[in-house]
Amino acid sequence: MGSCFIANLVLLLSYGAIALNSEAVNFSVDVTQNCSFVLHFDNVPWVYGGVGSLTINGEKQDLKLLSLSKGKILHQVFGDSNYTCCKWTHYQPNQVPDKLFETCIWTHHQNSTIMFEQRFPNELQNTNTSVPNGTWTEKHGPVSHDVTPFAEFPMIDMTKGAIAGSSFLLWKGGLQYHSTLSRQVIKGKGFDSHLAGLDYGPMVLFNESGEQFPSLIIAPASNIKLGAMSLTGDGCLWKSNSSDHSCTWSHGPSGELTFVEEGFTHMTSMTLGYGIRSSLFAWGGNLLKLHNTTRMQDDTLEKLGAFTDNGAFYDAGYWSRENNTEPDASAVLAAWGNALTEQQLPIKYIQLDDWWYVGGDTVEGVVQCTKSFTPLLYNTTDGKQKQLFPEGLSPLTKQFGGGLMLYMVNFCASNDYLKEDESVRSFVDPKGRFFLMPKGNTSEIAYGRILDEGIKQGMTLFEIDFMQQNFDEVPYYRTNPHTAEQWLQGLSDAAVTRGIVMQLCTATPRDAIASALLPAVTQMRASVDFACWCSSEPTSGNWDVGGQTLLLSSLRLGSSKDTFFSQDNQTGINHEQCSKCPVPTHHAELDVFMATLSRGPIGLGDGIHNTNKTLVMRTCTENGTILAPQYALTPIDATWATGRHPPTIDDKAAAAVWSAHTEFGLLVWHFVFGLDVPTSFPLLGKDLWPPIKSTAFVSRGWHAPPCRNGSTVASCGVVIGTMPDMKTGLPPSDLPLGTHFWELTTIAPVTDGGIALLGELDKIVHVSPARFNAISEMRGGLYIKLAGAPQEVVRLYFAVNLQEHNSGYIVVKTVTLSSDGVASTEMVT
Repeated sequence: MGSCFIANLVLLLSYGAIALNSEAVNFSVDVTQNCSFVLHFDNVPWVYGGVGSLTINGEKQDLKLLSLSKGKILHQVFGDSNYTCCKWTHYQPNQVPDKLFETCIWTHHQNSTIMFEQRFPNELQNTNTSVPNGTWTEKHGPVSHDVTPFAEFPMIDMTKGAIAGSSFLLWKGGLQYHSTLSRQVIKGKGFDSHLAGLDYGPMVLFNESGEQFPSLIIAPASNIKLGAMSLTGDGCLWKSNSSDHSCTWSHGPSGELTFVEEGFTHMTSMTLGYGIRSSLFAWGGNLLKLHNTTRMQDDTLEKLGAFTDNGAFYDAGYWSRENNTEPDASAVLAAWGNALTEQQLPIKYIQLDDWWYVGGDTVEGVVQCTKSFTPLLYNTTDGKQKQLFPEGLSPLTKQFGGGLMLYMVNFCASNDYLKEDESVRSFVDPKGRFFLMPKGNTSEIAYGRILDEGIKQGMTLFEIDFMQQNFDEVPYYRTNPHTAEQWLQGLSDAAVTRGIVMQLCTATPRDAIASALLPAVTQMRASVDFACWCSSEPTSGNWDVGGQTLLLSSLRLGSSKDTFFSQDNQTGINHEQCSKCPVPTHHAELDVFMATLSRGPIGLGDGIHNTNKTLVMRTCTENGTILAPQYALTPIDATWATGRHPPTIDDKAAAAVWSAHTEFGLLVWHFVFGLDVPTSFPLLGKDLWPPIKSTAFVSRGWHAPPCRNGSTVASCGVVIGTMPDMKTGLPPSDLPLGTHFWELTTIAPVTDGGIALLGELDKIVHVSPARFNAISEMRGGLYIKLAGAPQEVVRLYFAVNLQEHNSGYIVVKTVTLSSDGVASTEMVT
């Protein structure tokens, strides 16, 4: 069965309303004559650093500075830029000292970014410091956090400057199955092994003592899959008793590389800003801009779908021969599609997981590889063979709105698409099994063949799983420069050429960063499989995608929480979903809310006649357009602080306080989610992004009494000018596992004329840019343009006469859209 553990495209234009870094950042970089540097942030020394070592043949080289040059240029991406470049020679006894190593610091004030560049004018051999003898003695080779850079720049002194006392946040993945992006968001104070290896995402260092949360983000900007970092010195260990207080943090190309060619370069970026979320969004925007990447449009992020992923009613377990003597997937899924149509549910595509294609056994811990990207054949009781889809896959596109998402992992040792001279092997597992992957320069050809096969069958969307294993298990990608980048770039190029977009699953944070070069990658999985929804309860589960969404949304990726049931109890289900999750119920409403607020795909996993139409239609318009917020739901900055942060009680409370928002100019609607917050936690204006700096707003919780035309605002839970307390309390221990107490509060701006648009109160997101084409203030009132299905009836709720505290009443306006699906209306005093 498919197991998609991580980690959808959101058009960059949909994020265009907010500046990448809305507040000017005061910083400077001072470089000394020996090429060390000091980064000042708000006139405070934050980072002290310089050039570290260069290791070849297992030995550190003597570096001698040859020259230093400074200047200004007009950078083609970042505008006016300052640079300082240093040229070094490295040599050993009895060698001619003509080998060069160059380092450059590029300061881009317009984008609050610093780039640290390494250049290698000469070819270098035997750079593999992490595997000095050039062999792989373990099944999986050295684990990723043991990999160190062979060339260190920047090398940062972690005992000096503001960085020494800063708090940190990072995303980390490793070789272990459970430690992909969906499970590893780490925060803390002090430094340890979390800051080393190949598998980390961006590191956010921030000062939580100030009002603005000044933040510094460090990440590889090129050679992304093979950018390493390492810590050296006992002083790096948190609460170390050693007398050695030294600690350096180095960045550079991976020490698993066996060589680098002439002209090889590697870049590490630092981005500065105020606020963690704001700074991350600026960093992600800068990275996409640097690589000139605009993500393709992805219908799965805009329309409802139906899923057969792990845990769905019709997942691999349903098609097992133990449950179906002679399964006919065409007939079963056709019946499901017809049932959804009868309910007038506007489904626009269907996803098929790993059970649909001709596959084979693969390495331990990974689902089946691909032999043929065609429907599965199985042996019937009379000794014949029959297709799981006797009529092929094409009928599904008619039954499910025209879209078809197909899934694969990697290539079997024998397959129809990858020739022997085009492929490289994975490690061999204890049972002698391995899979194949394309050489970097054959990736576009191999995946092109797969995609062409899928398109013949009606495929419109592509999903690749086990991305972490596809890299970690393939020594070729880890030891040869550019091959990992070529693999990913070829995959994306093949998809772009054919107009196909992709979701990546079981990926690492580094895959998320690398996607900045991949326009066809539009979404990633951010959750554990729905089948294993309770594996980390009560403090985390399939709903818990906030931290991962923070990273993915900063890179303009959709964040998928996987499939879900829209009705808790699914009658007729014939297989166990997961041995770790014996309780046959789910928190359907919470799942649906998370799928909507994360700006990922919304994919129903219900069985026939098991769908809660009322709940599902709260996510979308009548024609299935998803009504998501403009900016996805992510944890407030205080989540990561060691000081004031959402309260917890040991391991019994998730204490999630997350927010999303939609903005039209200066008018901003915030959607604040709280879950299992055990005690009082009054929200502050600075907790939100962008912050609220006045009292001209109202708030209302989802579970408040209903609002009616003419009723007072207080009668339906509308509160004027007071930030909500996020306390929800905890569910009693005798309730089923996975039960949570939660609330979603909408905070709406109030105009000068005392009017607030509460929005569509029957939708999860009351004010979505997919519904509202424009909202502007006029004469103290509001002018609104709407969009949706032709002739759709939209009910808008307003709070008016709000000039005085606790005054005001509700006005409900019913607007019928035109035959073109648009309309305009206004509310004035």
